[in-house]
Amino acid sequence: MKTILIVATVTPFLFAACDQSPDNRSHINELQLTVNELQQKIATLDDNATKRDELNSMIFKRTGENVKRIDGSLRFITDHVLKIEFTAKPAIIDPSGKGYATLDSGKGILLISCDYAESYLDGHRLKLQIGNPLSMTFLVTARGVRHEWR
Repeated sequence: MKTILIVATVTPFLFAACDQSPDNRSHINELQLTVNELQQKIATLDDNATKRDELNSMIFKRTGENVKRIDGSLRFITDHVLKIEFTAKPAIIDPSGKGYATLDSGKGILLISCDYAESYLDGHRLKLQIGNPLSMTFLVTARGVRHEWR
């Protein structure tokens, strides 16, 4: 079946090529022009495909470079934030005074005071009071402000 179709399709062109009448010559010239135009379009498509592939590789390369740069920036920022957040901030406590010192834990502020200090073996023993000011409620009345621990 395929052979018959090919022969039936090719046969008119063979007879047209053999026949040198002016109508057939113009038809052959038109077909030749069409073939030339299609070859030019194929060449243009091949050029466009090559340019597209070059652009894709350039975009891929630049994307990789940008990802590496952003990754480096993120690492720097993360390290900087961790240094800021976990940097120790000392609280200076006066054992003879009755005031409070503030201690920033990174998650909130604690108040610390020293009740007493005594010598103990090769060091000192301290009794500290530690409070969380955020666990306090303030009541505002006509007589003033009062606070209560929760």
